[in-house]
Amino acid sequence: MQKMLQIYQNFLRHTAGTVLVAFALMAPVIVSSVGMALDYAQAYLVQQRLSQALDAAALAGATSGTTESEIQAKVNQFFAVNYPADKLGVTFDPEVTLQGDQVHVTGHAQYTTFFLNVIGITEIDITAENEITRSFGSNIELALVLDISGSMASNNKINDLKAAAISLIDTVVYDNQSEFYSKVAIVPYSVAVNVGSTYADQVRGPLTAAKTISGATKANPVVVTSSGHGFSNGDKVYIRNVSGMTQLNNKIYTVANKTNNTFQLSGVDGRNYSTYQSGGALYCTNPGCQYQYFQSPSGNWNTFQASTCVTERTGAYAYTDDPPSTAYVGRNYPASGNPCLSNKIVPLTNNKVTLESNINALTASGSTGGQVGVGWGWYMLSPEFGYLWPEESVPADYGAEKLHKIVVLMTDGEYNSPYCNGVISKDATSGSGSTADHINCNATNGNAYTQAEEMCDAMKADGKDIEIYTIGFRVDDYPRGEELMEYCATDAAHFYTADDGEELRDVFDAIANNVSSVYLSH
Repeated sequence: MQKMLQIYQNFLRHTAGTVLVAFALMAPVIVSSVGMALDYAQAYLVQQRLSQALDAAALAGATSGTTESEIQAKVNQFFAVNYPADKLGVTFDPEVTLQGDQVHVTGHAQYTTFFLNVIGITEIDITAENEITRSFGSNIELALVLDISGSMASNNKINDLKAAAISLIDTVVYDNQSEFYSKVAIVPYSVAVNVGSTYADQVRGPLTAAKTISGATKANPVVVTSSGHGFSNGDKVYIRNVSGMTQLNNKIYTVANKTNNTFQLSGVDGRNYSTYQSGGALYCTNPGCQYQYFQSPSGNWNTFQASTCVTERTGAYAYTDDPPSTAYVGRNYPASGNPCLSNKIVPLTNNKVTLESNINALTASGSTGGQVGVGWGWYMLSPEFGYLWPEESVPADYGAEKLHKIVVLMTDGEYNSPYCNGVISKDATSGSGSTADHINCNATNGNAYTQAEEMCDAMKADGKDIEIYTIGFRVDDYPRGEELMEYCATDAAHFYTADDGEELRDVFDAIANNVSSVYLSH
């Protein structure tokens, strides 16, 4: 063994120089090979990004007009806005050729090498091309139902959603609508759906008006004068905006010893209060009033003001699209910590500026009353709700010739906020806000998932002719959310998931492609 070891050591001493010389000779080849692999790998990635960008631009351009120049202008605009050179890694100028219903889009770029330039290869040519088959032949009414609950604020999800939704709008809404029209409605949802002050009274019913105070005595108990107030003994009233005797403001009181025009504030000694000067408003505090006074499951009492958000409809019409004139939808009395979302519904329109500005304004906040969003996706396409909207936003009748009605429903997680009397219910699940802000009764219609499934079933019933596309965005940790999206979709081909912003955009583009009957042929 010792002799063999000595032989091996002698071999290394005699061959070390030879190995170094050989390595020195091979080093440029090795470096060139590695550099070539790295540069070509990077060029391949750029080519893939370029191909995907070209697909999206071609789809947008193919729906933008009828002439080659119109399509070329749209493709150029789309690239400039969505895929500038710093994003792609190259400068790319697409070229459009129109032949009948076939739109050919090609382009070339040069990727500047990093390693290969040392051996004289400074650029790698990149080519991308595709062909679009256009088959316009129907009108489109599409409702985008978008989850903008608080969880969408994390990991840039809300911005990913905006980019994907705008891409869909660019494709679905035709620039030339002379023969067929395409319109999109937007339904943002979180804790509920905000219909805005324009429509709130019509869809959830007007709120009981306040009664005017004309006097209040410094007595024990305080006596309030309000002509024809209509309150009964034992009613709870909320007082605001009294001048002078300001100690009365922003509190709940019990009515006692009422007459037609006066009543006492039970147990309230006002002898040390300031002197009443003027004004003041009395509000009832039951469901349907501007304020609701209720007890939480933990026993505390809350006074919440009604908002322009709306919640689920109850009773016999809960899962129908009968008009609000037949049965109002639910009111919303939100907590200050889980308020009505600021983003409002947008009725059907083909105005891209309006649609895209509303998408760009989306802000993530609040819990998830997704069952309300599902309902409003249907309502925006329902001719039964048409009397609410401006003339250009009225949906066509079900079954109209050459018409597609489509709901695109998206969520990033759990539906957790069902309601009782317009307040998040006692049996709401995790993520629905503080239980101290919930009402001490269970959800009238049951849990949010059951409600959403019922609404989807009703929407897909015979005679409605509504297609439902669904998207679960990063829902791996929310199996019930994913299962609901799969359940609500028209079929398996209408159900999608996406794990990041790029996949979400691909999903929205695929849906836009299907909806618009525009197909990539390459």
